[in-house]
Amino acid sequence: MKVYPVIHITSPEVAETQADLAFDLGADGVYLIDHISSVENLFETFNRVKTKHPSEFVGINPLLPAGALGGLRLLKNAFANGNLKYMPDGLWIDQAGKTQEEIESIGTFKTENPELRTVKLLGGVAFKYTNEYTDEPTVAAELAKKAAPFMDVVTTSGEGTGKPPSVEKIKAMKMTANTPIAIASGISPENVAQYAGYADEVLVASSVETSPYSGVFSKERLKELIDGAHSGSQ
Repeated sequence: MKVYPVIHITSPEVAETQADLAFDLGADGVYLIDHISSVENLFETFNRVKTKHPSEFVGINPLLPAGALGGLRLLKNAFANGNLKYMPDGLWIDQAGKTQEEIESIGTFKTENPELRTVKLLGGVAFKYTNEYTDEPTVAAELAKKAAPFMDVVTTSGEGTGKPPSVEKIKAMKMTANTPIAIASGISPENVAQYAGYADEVLVASSVETSPYSGVFSKERLKELIDGAHSGSQ
């Protein structure tokens, strides 16, 4: 199981040091997210972290109300106008799309814009704070199956920040959609082993930060989670 610590940006400098820590501890990559500033600050921070870690996986979540198609359009425009010096390794969007038609148009858009083909797309399905959120395994599994052909990783969550989804939900999504599954809420050193064999990736912040949204990791807890997730996937 791969681990991607999520860095809540408080400043580009702090985000850079936390990325350094995550990579030193063996994280498979990091995602950057900015709850307090602007998408321009997110891009600036990404450019800084990626410049320092050119061979490491660095992704972003721009917190768009639009779905994954809107996220890809944002990347295309930002890269074209120079706000992004590099194309992010990953794009995580909380909602894959508001309609099935929108989701299905992603393949065509990536084909028409080859610079986006290297971006690993994580689309939210049955995700917290969206109108399609559910923890009901059968419903979540059917939603995942519909989105899977157009996402690199189907991404889901529990009902809120810091709350894990049920193991039954993740198991159903994995077995029905037969696609990589990521969990983006509630995963901790204490519960990560429960999802071994069903979740392929975990995106973690709250359980390994020194305080909520501090943007600073507890070295001990982050190491414990990374080691636990990696050992559980062997």
